[in-house]
Amino acid sequence: MNYFYAAIAASIILFTGLLYGLAYKQGYRSAQSEYESKLQASNLETITQIKNMILSQKEREHSLVSEYLARIETLKEEHENEIKTLTADKLSNTVKCVPDTHKANTRVPSKAPVRSDLICYSEAELLKKIKRSLDIAEECDKLAYRYNTLLSVCKGE
Repeated sequence: MNYFYAAIAASIILFTGLLYGLAYKQGYRSAQSEYESKLQASNLETITQIKNMILSQKEREHSLVSEYLARIETLKEEHENEIKTLTADKLSNTVKCVPDTHKANTRVPSKAPVRSDLICYSEAELLKKIKRSLDIAEECDKLAYRYNTLLSVCKGE
């Protein structure tokens, strides 16, 4: 009968071990399934946040580019108005250069004292030089504004 009790005890121990093994396996699968679902939810949330950040960044960049293009158009209009004003108005505070009677090739201003650094230009030449200077200034303004816009995009301001 000892063998009988030993066999029953061994069967109970084996059955209990098998039961614990199945319970462990079921708990492991359950925990793994829960972990994977939480990980997937976390990944989905992270992807959504990244998409939102990218979208807001694109909107901000679009806004900056729109402001940039509007500002460039304003600069262009201001430049054109300066050129129109310059050509419409006669040059003020200028003196007329007249040829010197002593030197046939030298032009000397009639109202200004004789100075060696005075250079006379025709009105068309002077307007052309002023227009070129204004063109350069306009290009500098555009480049400065482009640089500042690009800097804002890069800094994320």
